[in-house]
Amino acid sequence: KVLKDNPNIDTYIEPFAGGLGAFLGVADSLINNNIKKVILNDINIKLIQFYKNVYTQSDLLIEKYMQVENAYAATVPDIFFTYDKKKDKELIKTALIPASQFFNQIRTAFNIEQDAIMNSAYLLFLQTHCFNGIYRENSKGDYNTPYNWDARIITEDKIREKINNVLSVFNKFDIEFSTGSYAGLDYSL
Repeated sequence: KVLKDNPNIDTYIEPFAGGLGAFLGVADSLINNNIKKVILNDINIKLIQFYKNVYTQSDLLIEKYMQVENAYAATVPDIFFTYDKKKDKELIKTALIPASQFFNQIRTAFNIEQDAIMNSAYLLFLQTHCFNGIYRENSKGDYNTPYNWDARIITEDKIREKINNVLSVFNKFDIEFSTGSYAGLDYSL
């Protein structure tokens, strides 16, 4: 309604992009109202860099992610897949100790300054295998969400589908990514 009543609005600004829930939720409405320009901002630089990499280097991001995912899959013993999740909790934890250690190594690597595309691959891996998909940082700004103790192995087709779903929405707009405080955004565009 607001967009239809204001035909001069041509830019959508999301000052707290976070998980993109708001933007993805209104994307169809933006398209229907001929909004072409989108500014996605968040104070989390690594998160915005991830979205930039989805937008501009999705194939390379998927390639790097699959390197990490395949290394992770090698830490999950075949016997894990024979266990019952409710009855064999202790056996599962024991079997997944190497996978948990690998997750923690990737988490440490993500928290250290890295190449932007590798950090994006790490972030995707961490969010795929962390507890309840929660993104959490400690007071130092380090990612600290724990491992989820469920060794889902993600195929390239599955991750490509997820990335391409977001990319297909991104490609419908002229997107600008920014980082910083919402107070520094120019809302007068």
